[in-house]
Amino acid sequence: MKRIAALGLMFCFLTNAAMAESASQAFKYAAYTGRMICDNKVLVTVTENKKQANHFDIAFGKLHYQTIRVATESGAIRMEDQKRGIVWLQMSNKSMLLDEKQGRRLANNCRNDAQVAAEKALEITPDTILSKP
Repeated sequence: MKRIAALGLMFCFLTNAAMAESASQAFKYAAYTGRMICDNKVLVTVTENKKQANHFDIAFGKLHYQTIRVATESGAIRMEDQKRGIVWLQMSNKSMLLDEKQGRRLANNCRNDAQVAAEKALEITPDTILSKP
């Protein structure tokens, strides 16, 4: 009986370890943080929540969203506030804030210095993968 319990415990440990490894691999690229300037001089600030892994605070004007990063197949960085229907998408050359409930963009073409550099690189070599930060 102890042997069966030990095997079950070992299985749980291995399963949890595999899940943790796959979660870390799901986020191949680091998220951009800091202030980003968007079209129409809109500012968005992305701050990593140091207390909770993969949680980010997004400030947009007087609005504030608490998001969690979710895995994507494309490699784009996606953060969601599911309760409020907000999505923050980041690619190598731009970011955008979407209101999925209302089906509209709140902020478009948001960029920090790294994304501006990526945009310029895309002008020179347009076959560069856009989702690679």
